Amino acid sequence: MILFASLRLNQSLILISSVLFAMTSLSDARAFCKGGISVIDGERHGDTVELETILTRPDRQRKLRTWTVDIKIAKRCFRRSRSSKPVLKIKSASNTSQLIPQYGHHKGSLSDGVTTYQLRVDREVAASGETETVLVLVEGEKELDRIRIVRIHLMNWSSGFRLGVQYEGYSPNGAGSDQSLWHGPSVQFFLGSWIDQRNRRRPSHGQVYWKTSLLSRAEGGELSLIYGFGTQVSFEPDALRRWMIPTFGIDIGGIYGLNQETRSHSFQLTPQLGILIYSSPRFTISSRMGYILPMVSALERHRGFIGSLGASVDIW
Repeated sequence: MILFASLRLNQSLILISSVLFAMTSLSDARAFCKGGISVIDGERHGDTVELETILTRPDRQRKLRTWTVDIKIAKRCFRRSRSSKPVLKIKSASNTSQLIPQYGHHKGSLSDGVTTYQLRVDREVAASGETETVLVLVEGEKELDRIRIVRIHLMNWSSGFRLGVQYEGYSPNGAGSDQSLWHGPSVQFFLGSWIDQRNRRRPSHGQVYWKTSLLSRAEGGELSLIYGFGTQVSFEPDALRRWMIPTFGIDIGGIYGLNQETRSHSFQLTPQLGILIYSSPRFTISSRMGYILPMVSALERHRGFIGSLGASVDIW
C-alpha cells in the first residue's frame, strides 16, 4: 500500500515537473526572442510599428497599388532552435497581404532559417486611412514574437484650377433693409485647392476662389450681384476622413444693385463657418453660412445672413 502511494506521488511529481518545464521553456523562448521581428526603415514601439505613405494625385488608371515592407528576424531567435526553425506568418490583415521569404546571400538568409521577408499589401490608390497587418514568429506551436504593422495613408494633393456651382440665399436684416429674401445661383472659380493630411500644424483642407452670385428678390424680379475673392480652410490639421470636415473662411468683395431706388455699390467682407460634406481630390460638396458686413455707409441696409450649398469638380 505504501509502495503504491509512493509510485502515485512520483508520477504526480513527474507530471508537474514536465508542465513547469514546458511553461518555462515557452517563457524562455519568448523572452529570448522578444522584439526579434523588426521592420527595416521603421521604428518599433512595443509590439507596433507605424509607417506613413504619402498619396499624391490619384492614379486614374490603376485602382490598386501594392505597398511593400521589408521584415528582418533577429538571428538570436534561431540559436535555441534544434528540432524546428522559427517561421514568420500572417496572423491577421485588413487588406490582401502576402509574405514572401527572401532567400540568397544578399538577403541575409541562414542555411537553417529565413531571416528576411517582404510583406506585400494591396491597397486602393485613392483611399486614405490605415491598413493593419499582424505578423507572428512561431516555432512549431510556440509563438516567439509578434508585431503589428500599421501603415497610415496620407493625402498630399493640390490643384491649380477647379470649377464650382452653388445655390445661395441672402437675408438682409439691418435696420434700413427691406427684410426680403434673395436667392439664386453662384459660380466659383477655384484658383487653388489642397488636401494635406501630414499634420504640419496648418489646415489639412483648403480652397481659394473667386465667386460671382446673381440673386433675385423673392417678392419681385429685381436682381443683385455679389462678387469677391474668398478662402475656406479646415479647423483640423490632420483630418483623415472624407466626410463632415468643419471649416471657416472669409469673402472679400462687393455688393451691387440690392435696392431698386438706389443702385448702390458697396464693398463688403463676409466671415463664414461651413462644412465639407464630402471632400476628395476630384469632387467636393460643401455648405457655408456667413454674415455680410458692408462698409459703414451701407451697413444698416445690406448687412445680413448668407448661406450656400454647392459642389466643385477638379479640372486639372
